[in-house]
Amino acid sequence: MSYPQVPVGDPSEREIRDFLLDLGARKEFRTLAPSAQSPVVPEASHPYGFGLLGRPGGAATISGLRLHGAQLFVKHFTNPDTPYTRLLLNWQTGTGKTIGAIVIAQEYIRQFHHARAAALPGGLPTVFVVGFTKAIIQAEMLRHPEFGFISPEEVIEMRRLHFLAEASEGPASPEARHYSSFVGILRRRITDRTRGG
Repeated sequence: MSYPQVPVGDPSEREIRDFLLDLGARKEFRTLAPSAQSPVVPEASHPYGFGLLGRPGGAATISGLRLHGAQLFVKHFTNPDTPYTRLLLNWQTGTGKTIGAIVIAQEYIRQFHHARAAALPGGLPTVFVVGFTKAIIQAEMLRHPEFGFISPEEVIEMRRLHFLAEASEGPASPEARHYSSFVGILRRRITDRTRGG
C-alpha cells in the first residue's frame, strides 16, 4: 500500500504528527509548497506594475494565484501560437473555468500588444466578453490582484466595504452606496483601454 495505515483507536500525538509529516513529504503535496528559490518578477510593461507574472524558466503561476494543471493546459492549448480556435470547458462548478478563460484572454491580449502595437495605428485589439458571463468574469478579475486591475490593498478595502454593506440596513444605506461606488470605479478600470483594460 502506498500510504501507511491510519492508526485505529485513539492515536497518540506522535503517530498523528508522523502520519501528517509523511503525507506532507509526498510528491503530490510537496509540489504545492511555494518555492523560495524562484521569486516572482513583476512585469514591467503592465500599467500597474503587476499582472500576469511568470517564474524564470516557465510560467506556471500568477503571483499569488496558482493555476491548476487543467488551467495550465487550456492556457497552452488555446493561444495565438496554436491552430486551435475553440475549446469546450466541461468542468464542474468551482473548478476554475472563469480563471482559465481569463488567462487565455490575457495571453491573447499580451501577444497582440507585443506583435501588433506598431501595425495598428488606430489602437490595439481587445477582448470582448458578451452575455451573462460578463459580470462573473469581471467579479473574478477584481477578486485577484494578479490580473492587474486591482491592488492587494484595494482587494482588502473592497472586502471590508462588502462586509459593511451586507451588515447594513439595505441597498439605500450609506455603506451600500459607498461599496457600489467603489466597485464601479474598479469595474471601469477593466474597460479602460489606456490602462490595459
